[in-house]
Parts: sequence; C-alpha cells; structure tokens
Amino acid sequence: MEWRIFKPVNDTTFDKKLAQSKMGRKWEHRTDLYIALPDVSLGLKIRGENEKPKIELKVRSARSENGVEQWDKIIHSKLTKPIFENESIKQSTLQEILTVLGNSRIDSVEKCHTQLKQAIDSKNVKLVRVEKIRKKSGGMFSSKEGAYVRCTVLHTNTDHYFKSIAIEGKSSIPTEVEQKYATLHKQGYPELVWSL
Repeated sequence: MEWRIFKPVNDTTFDKKLAQSKMGRKWEHRTDLYIALPDVSLGLKIRGENEKPKIELKVRSARSENGVEQWDKIIHSKLTKPIFENESIKQSTLQEILTVLGNSRIDSVEKCHTQLKQAIDSKNVKLVRVEKIRKKSGGMFSSKEGAYVRCTVLHTNTDHYFKSIAIEGKSSIPTEVEQKYATLHKQGYPELVWSL
C-alpha cells in the first residue's frame, strides 16, 4: 500500500539536494526510465539504465477514495543488452521488453504488451527519465523528508521538478497529512509520467 503526492519545486531545490546527496552515505540517488503508458494502472520501467538494466512492471490492483494504492510487482526481469544508443532507446531493447511481456498470460501484462506494441508501431514511445534523491533514516527512507525528483521527458528534453511525499506500507493516512496536502492530486509515478 502506498500514498503519494508530487509537489512542484524549482530546479535550484533539486540541485541543492543533489549536491547534499553526493556528500554523504545517508542519501539514495537512483534513476529509472519509465515507459509511459496510457493506462496509468500499469507502471513499466527500466531500472538501472546504464549497468545491469532490469525491466519491471507493477500493476495497481486497488485505489481507495483517499488515494491509497496497492501496487503488485508482476514482472522483474534482466535485460540482456545496453538500452541506449546516441541518447535514444534501441529498438532491440523495446523488442526484448515486448518478448518478456509476451511470455505472460496475465491479463494486465497482456494489456501492457498491447499498449507498448501500439506505441512502438506508431513510433510514439514516451520515455521519462526519473531521477530520485531521498534521505535514509536508520536504514529506511524518510517519508518526512520526502524525495526530490527530476523527470526528464526524453523526446522533448524537458525537465520537471517535484518533491514527493509518500507513506508506504499503511492502508490509512493520518488526518493531519491528508489535510496538509488536500489540494494536491494523489498519484503514483505511472500517472505522473503520463501527465508530463
């Protein structure tokens, strides 16, 4: 279970957090490459885009009225080849992802396969690089501090900056948190990257 909001911030805020993350071990700095799909209940991403890349598909199986979502990891598979060539994704990488998805008979995976194939066929694959910085607190990540996120839409080379506040592993959200962020849209990463 997770509840998440994205609050827009400026690039200076992100750059300060990036500089802090390079000065200590209490920070995680990670980059994922999302393949944005029209069905935002499907989260398709490549984790570790430079070395040992893996394809990961999460499916949203439930969403409550207050924005708490249940995501299930359905696919987690290593990719065999480098994914980029001259800053664009290789067609062979997309074909490998289609093959991984095509080997499943789970309805949500078949839906993901269909949407990705349509995007490839129409030469309209939307890729968003999501760079995340978050502070560790006692071996866990601090939801109080939040994560700082830079989303780069690759085909337009446009950056968008956010602070993400998340509560993970709980089915209820404290009232004061709901009230504080009542005006912001509750959404997961797949919905965010599709909206950019």
